[in-house]
Amino acid sequence: MASVGTLAFDEYGRPFLIIKDQDRKSRLMGLEALKSHIMAAKAVANTMRTSLGPNGLDKMMVDKDGDVTVTNDGATILSMMDVDHQIAKLMVELSKSQDDEIGDGTTGVVDMKQQHVIETLIGKKQQISLATQMVRMILKIDDIRKPGESEE
Repeated sequence: MASVGTLAFDEYGRPFLIIKDQDRKSRLMGLEALKSHIMAAKAVANTMRTSLGPNGLDKMMVDKDGDVTVTNDGATILSMMDVDHQIAKLMVELSKSQDDEIGDGTTGVVDMKQQHVIETLIGKKQQISLATQMVRMILKIDDIRKPGESEE
């Protein structure tokens, strides 16, 4: 049996596991972490936003087996998405909860959560002035349209 890691104990005698290769993994910190969280929330919300409302567009989803699904249902779209980022996973779980409890409104709840994530991250107490300036600058840069894009 292969070893997953090493068992160690803290100063109070509580056991914890040191996973192999954990020191090789990188972690985002500070403004890079804020930027990553915001971009993940925006990516999920922007994917869903075009399917919202009476003029919502359908999405064509292809699963790992090659089966094609065409839908504009937010719960179906999110359940078929393969997300790695923790904020994106949180938004997918929020959508599943909304679908389980109410049965509708999954796209709207994802859009509202994206706004909540941005406002929460802007409102962090640590390095508030610098973080606020940087996050607002990131949002402005992200919202600038590329040349040649037309409004629909």
